[in-house]
Amino acid sequence: MDWKNKKDCLAAVKKDGLLLKNCLIQNELLCLTAVEENGWALKFVKEQTEKICLAAVKQAGRALVYAQQYTFDICLEAINQDKSALELIDKKEFPDAYSYYELLLCDKD
Repeated sequence: MDWKNKKDCLAAVKKDGLLLKNCLIQNELLCLTAVEENGWALKFVKEQTEKICLAAVKQAGRALVYAQQYTFDICLEAINQDKSALELIDKKEFPDAYSYYELLLCDKD
């Protein structure tokens, strides 16, 4: 396995997103593929974008802990995927995320 080769890395992260940690060269496609396979691979993304963070939390909501940037949409997607991700969100910065969570709870009744 050549961890400097993009094709080798892409094939590897398609099977196990966490192998992104071994890839010496990253691009958006490689990182997106990794986090779509395993959201926790966000930990190893060197240059995070909103698109990559969103894909990661869609797969694993609590991967929000590794997001270098938060947007309201990223927070909502994290909560949709795993309601316990709410504890990772700053209530002062995103009070509407907490309101959204309460609405989700009401819908369950």
